Amino acid sequence: MRSYGTLALHRRPVQQSYTQSSSLTTTICLAGSVITLAIVSVLANTRRRRFRREVDIAVFAGAAASLVFAIFGMVAAVRKLLRHDGVGRVGGGTAVVLFVAVCVGNGG
Repeated sequence: MRSYGTLALHRRPVQQSYTQSSSLTTTICLAGSVITLAIVSVLANTRRRRFRREVDIAVFAGAAASLVFAIFGMVAAVRKLLRHDGVGRVGGGTAVVLFVAVCVGNGG
């Protein structure tokens, strides 16, 4: 079948694409969680007295978003570990360390 350069027909194995997307999901979620936590901590440390209520609401929402990102990232890592898709000890350990760091950072 010819594609004439418009639509190339490439078939990818479903398992390989799931493995790559799961890794990408874990990385993006955990990175987003750490970045959100950094922004929230800067916001919390530089708040002004006049805008205290608004800043407190933003810090609370940012901390909640950071935890949600961390939970999604950890769930993706655990699903990948349970499927034995080759996360390995380094990837799983990194995910656990980042998850614990985000939880401790949000708590303190």
